[in-house]
Amino acid sequence: MENRNFIQYTVLLAIVLLCVLGVISFFRISDNLKESKKIIESVLNEVKESKEIIKKQAITINELQKLNQELSLKVNQLDSTNSLIKRSLDFNFLNTNRTMNEIKKTVDNIKPPPIIH
Repeated sequence: MENRNFIQYTVLLAIVLLCVLGVISFFRISDNLKESKKIIESVLNEVKESKEIIKKQAITINELQKLNQELSLKVNQLDSTNSLIKRSLDFNFLNTNRTMNEIKKTVDNIKPPPIIH
């Protein structure tokens, strides 16, 4: 009988020891899981912040593209205006040159009156 009680106590002690080891292991795993959860939450926060930054960058890029298009339009308009001004100036200089040539011819054709003494 004593052997039987001894075996039962030994088996019971082994079961209790396994339960204690299981509880200790559970708390270790629980601590690791808590640390993992903190790390995952930190990474998720970083991802959310990165996502916001990317959204802002996309908005800024779109705005810059619009500004670039507007600037290109204005540059083209200024080029057109400059071309018109250049043509007008060329025409005016040509007319001025013709007028000056006509004046020169007229002046050259004028003969001074003879001087009488």
